[in-house]
Amino acid sequence: MKSDKKFFLLILISVILFSSGCTISLSGNSSDNSSGVFKSYDYGETWQNSNTAKLADKTTTLNNINIRKIVFDPFDHKKIYLATGSGVWYSEDAGANWKNVLADSLIYDLALDQQKSGIVYVSLGQQIYKTLDLGVNWQQLFLESRINVFVNTLATDPQNNLVIYFGSSMGEIYKTSDGGASWSLIYQHPKKDPLNKILINPQNNQIIYAGLAKEGILKTIDGGKNWFNLKENYATKKGADGKLLFTGSQNFYDLIFDLTQNDALLYSSSAGLLKSDDGGKNWQALKLLTPAKNLIINALAINPKDNSQIFYATNTVFYRSSDAGKTWIATSLPSNKVANVLQIDPQTPNVLYLGMTNKAKK
Repeated sequence: MKSDKKFFLLILISVILFSSGCTISLSGNSSDNSSGVFKSYDYGETWQNSNTAKLADKTTTLNNINIRKIVFDPFDHKKIYLATGSGVWYSEDAGANWKNVLADSLIYDLALDQQKSGIVYVSLGQQIYKTLDLGVNWQQLFLESRINVFVNTLATDPQNNLVIYFGSSMGEIYKTSDGGASWSLIYQHPKKDPLNKILINPQNNQIIYAGLAKEGILKTIDGGKNWFNLKENYATKKGADGKLLFTGSQNFYDLIFDLTQNDALLYSSSAGLLKSDDGGKNWQALKLLTPAKNLIINALAINPKDNSQIFYATNTVFYRSSDAGKTWIATSLPSNKVANVLQIDPQTPNVLYLGMTNKAKK
């Protein structure tokens, strides 16, 4: 009798999933207990641990390192930088081996010079540092004197390497036009909502987006002189029944560019996934396998050469679509830790990197 009930339940689940245009893998949870980095060569279908590292003269691993960001060198996709809870790590061989270039520091964010390889900027919370020689020497560019105010996010201009932006935990955006010798406050949110991400359009450096923790997405089209909030284009939109279309969309999780278009965005929030093809003027919701109200999207990526391929990860599940979000395949994460970062190799987009952490987002 019990087996009949289990069989009936499986049939019912299958009917629901396929009728909704979604599929799911029924594979079990991974037994891997590692944080660190995992790598896939087949668009996320299978993963392998990529945590071999060297520290001084001994071989070690990143298995217990919390990954906060993964960044590719703009001139060589095999050179990769990691911002972690234990400093900055660097690989010259596509993640096969890692070496530590800044030790024993909680890295809030990391950004690279877009015109010269090997120049790295990092936020250590209340300080910004720069290296010109892959971590042999570091110089301080900024020091925050206010208690409990942090540099949450960094961004470097893709066309002018003297221009750098950072966003603070008090809802401020600062800019330097002289490589960090001096800084100017160019925006202050009235509610002091923390800045969690800054994105500069790689094709037009005057177009910049900034993600606020609870107040949605800011945009400027003049290099930061004037800012406006895009949330009126999605957070207040109502359907024919008078109800909000995208409830919770002002709660920011992540924002990325669709690089196959000039100014297109994919936005993850408490409303799930929203897509804009016109710089945030109009938005459409992608139909997801799990209801948005039960979903926290920690990591997000789009194939830079084929925007029909979309990937995202929650605390426990990895999702992928090959038809622009019409259908999804869900599989267990390669580790029982939490997915925190997802990046696609810009030259070989079948290769994905997944950064894991011990701490789940809320």
